Amino acid sequence: CTDGTVNTDQVTSDYSIGYWPTIYMVCADRLTTEVGQSSNPYGSVNACPPPASHDNDAKTFAYSGPTLTCGDLTPEIMIQNYGLVDLTSLTIEVTVNGTTASTTPWTGNLGTYGTQNISLPVLTGLSNGDVVNIYTTLPNGQPDADPLNNPTIYFNVSMVQTTNVHTSVTVNVTTDQY
Repeated sequence: CTDGTVNTDQVTSDYSIGYWPTIYMVCADRLTTEVGQSSNPYGSVNACPPPASHDNDAKTFAYSGPTLTCGDLTPEIMIQNYGLVDLTSLTIEVTVNGTTASTTPWTGNLGTYGTQNISLPVLTGLSNGDVVNIYTTLPNGQPDADPLNNPTIYFNVSMVQTTNVHTSVTVNVTTDQY
């Protein structure tokens, strides 16, 4: 360093960095992806999606919420405004095995590339292997200008295996005669 400080590898342990250098790619949509170590880090630039180019364009991401349940589940999705105008409304439909379970009108205010996580209404009475699909439509009440960047989100429900265990507890109380 030119200011007289000594370079150390302390920063790697402070930030739990597994290897050095760690290279991150930041795309136009402001999402950050760890590229890792590469002799040609600029080779990953083509992996970035094109910049926003439509007025009303909502983007969704792969499902990362819970799928394991005892029968009830609260699905969660992440949306991004990929449009050039602020995203203020969106319709989110959830189906279970092809039957509509909920239709949620979302309202908010996301600028271009803004993101928000949304918890959807609880799904009740689910069974092992049920297929849940989540669709987003009508950004700002208009047809989505690029429906290809918001594919259907889906997952299969897995039930928690539970075993009823009966345990008896005996409590002996000995008084001290007071």
